Amino acid sequence: MLQPRLPPDSMLAIRDAVATGVGVAPLQALLADPDIAASRLIRVLPDWKTPCKPLLVTDPSAQSVIHRPRLFIDHLATALPSA
Repeated sequence: MLQPRLPPDSMLAIRDAVATGVGVAPLQALLADPDIAASRLIRVLPDWKTPCKPLLVTDPSAQSVIHRPRLFIDHLATALPSA
């Protein structure tokens, strides 16, 4: 098993390190795509994707949830595929 050399607590730091040639890392498209377009990063495994993980949202009390978070939770429930 590979052991990471950088702690995974800052994806921006990991992206910057990879862009300087430190190694490879699984980066979110939101972070990597601009650097890929500018040729600062290259995609080395184009067919590989990280496994899907469940997203859990807790709703302690339907009466206590204000409108915006409720709209966001409802959006997630309809926009994301269910397992």
